[in-house]
Amino acid sequence: MSEVERILQNVKETRTDYLRLKRELSGFLKTRLRARMKLQFDRSEIKSGKDKVKNIARKVDEAWDISWARVVHYDLEKDFREWLSKIGIEYLLYSLLKTKDKQAGNIFYKRYRTAIKSVIAHSLYGKRGTGYFSQRCEELTLRTFQRFDKYIHNYNPYKSGLYTYLQTIAQNLVRDEKARPENLVGEFNEQDEEQEGQTYWALSTEPSPDENEQGYKLEHYILESVLKNGGYPWQKLVVLLSKTLEDREDIVDHGGDKLKDLAELTRKELYVGSFHSNEEIDASFRYLERELEKSLSDIIPARDHRSRDNLSERLEEKTGDIKLEVFFGKNPRKNLRDWNHRVLKRIRKQAVEDGVLEL
Repeated sequence: MSEVERILQNVKETRTDYLRLKRELSGFLKTRLRARMKLQFDRSEIKSGKDKVKNIARKVDEAWDISWARVVHYDLEKDFREWLSKIGIEYLLYSLLKTKDKQAGNIFYKRYRTAIKSVIAHSLYGKRGTGYFSQRCEELTLRTFQRFDKYIHNYNPYKSGLYTYLQTIAQNLVRDEKARPENLVGEFNEQDEEQEGQTYWALSTEPSPDENEQGYKLEHYILESVLKNGGYPWQKLVVLLSKTLEDREDIVDHGGDKLKDLAELTRKELYVGSFHSNEEIDASFRYLERELEKSLSDIIPARDHRSRDNLSERLEEKTGDIKLEVFFGKNPRKNLRDWNHRVLKRIRKQAVEDGVLEL
């Protein structure tokens, strides 16, 4: 057998194994897509939502073909079902966007707007915190989505995900913006603002630099407070994940993940969705990282007899190596609600005492 024939034989065998995996997991993917559709489409339009659900079986087959084309990009340290689910959901959304579905357009914009604006803000010339800079970021973000809509048929889901494609469009727009003559001189626009005497934020609903700074400080205070004083590590992670993932159903699905893996997932979600720098986020996470290195007996105080009794067999294990589902009771979704309420109530009380928030 020649080298070429041997390689082709290996590819054929790998493809056969992949098809076997498809038979095992197609049911999971169909269930996930149905659940996502029911969650994201308004009850007032449930009929159209049901009509869309009927097409899911066909979308699932297509999603498997896409995943095979992109499997080279799959990170073996990640959960395969989660990776496959994201591809299926993205392809379903893309299919609806091609039909100019209004609800799909709203979901698409809400899902990626903050992340794309963050990409633009980190790449664009200008003085951050000014109304002019914020306006330019908003304009380029809107133009990114408009350009995607205009050239949607150029998108190839077999090559990349929706976010990667949007990111490429945004970076091209930023590069074009930087090449404009009026932007080739540093601080040109900001100086013009000051010389005109009447600033953009005085004429619009955009927040002023002081308001931007206050909002930044509040966000930083809340992140720090949750990570340092929010309660047990698993409770803090659930609260942060509930603010970054699409819905709490996703958190329940992460029950089989170790706490240290969830911490890394949360960190990466914040890298994309937050306007804080990666270094600031890393600094905030150090306290949580130290907790995850400790044994569970060092985390749960002696006075919490109930928790220590329920987790008695795990007390000597490293906290970060324990799966989230270990901390769930009979009703995981009730646990999520209780933990969110408890942690946020504690943080709000602390913020009022520190004078950060008013009653």
